[in-house]
Amino acid sequence: MDWIKRTPLAVILAFLEMLPRIEGRESLRRSDEVTVGSFAGVRSKAPGGLIRKIQQSWQRQQRGVRASRVLATPERLASMGIGMKVVKRG
Repeated sequence: MDWIKRTPLAVILAFLEMLPRIEGRESLRRSDEVTVGSFAGVRSKAPGGLIRKIQQSWQRQQRGVRASRVLATPERLASMGIGMKVVKRG
């Protein structure tokens, strides 16, 4: 554990600050993997080209291009087991 004594405190604090974001990104990636696996062989049943969008995002990441954000649509949330209710204002 000698390395931790030599590591500047700012680096450790920056890591701790970014850790939830990194874990969140990894969780989304795992949910995408489950979604793609769930529709393997039955692509026609996947909502709105979702599988194609996920795979294109992975291809961009592989090429080093930052992946664009994917909106949290009701279909995508449902694939993660999250329900969504639209409430009108007013």
